[in-house]
Amino acid sequence: MQKNKDQVQYLSTEESKPNFLFVHGAWQGAWVWNEVIQQLTTQDIFARAFDLPGSGSDQTPISNVTMDTYVQAIISEAESMPLGQLILVGHSMGGAAITAAASAAPKLFHQLVYLCAFVPRTGESVAALAKEGHALSGIGPKVELVDAGLTSRLIPDSIADTFFNDCPPKTTEQILDQFRPQPIAPVITPVNLSEGFTALPKTYIHCTHDNAVSSVLQLLMASRANINNIQTLESGHEPFISQPENLVRLLLQAANLY
Repeated sequence: MQKNKDQVQYLSTEESKPNFLFVHGAWQGAWVWNEVIQQLTTQDIFARAFDLPGSGSDQTPISNVTMDTYVQAIISEAESMPLGQLILVGHSMGGAAITAAASAAPKLFHQLVYLCAFVPRTGESVAALAKEGHALSGIGPKVELVDAGLTSRLIPDSIADTFFNDCPPKTTEQILDQFRPQPIAPVITPVNLSEGFTALPKTYIHCTHDNAVSSVLQLLMASRANINNIQTLESGHEPFISQPENLVRLLLQAANLY
């Protein structure tokens, strides 16, 4: 793949450092990674986030959003990254998306990092795992189906307590209106794993005060996936907002740069 002039110049000086590609979770968008990307960039590390189809500013029609469109979007972004080792990071529902993408094209990725994320086994979906997490801990987002059942919408009054329980109110006031309805199809679609995915190195960042994805379920999913590198973050579900510096430190540790 041909690289542009700026990317070639970057490679000449920083080719030993890995690149990061970030995948957001349900109801959110690339905007959640802004501070993390800024901090990585100041350390001369190439990092990028993007909106999944139907999320953030992406205008893909809801009826066209599937797990496969997620996979193709991630692969397309990965193929457009600068040369070098690529670390794929998924948050929450984005964990299932990176699992599916890495199963489809494992050679594109050097490592996977799950941030309080769903790690499905073959035949499991985000919806099934979320139901299991609720049974284990009694927590999870409060939602209602809209758009003729094609999307789920967070109950507005529940967002702060579920996602930002460890953030000052002033921090989240301008963030709440950036949440969008989440297309249902990718959430209910089971994932099928490949041998290439199984062989990839993986890190799990366990968020102990998470009110969206059960802390117990996080550790259980990591264990089922045979992820030995488990890092602990004393945070809620959105550490890129509540404590980006600590999150960046763990990401750098995963990349052997800290």
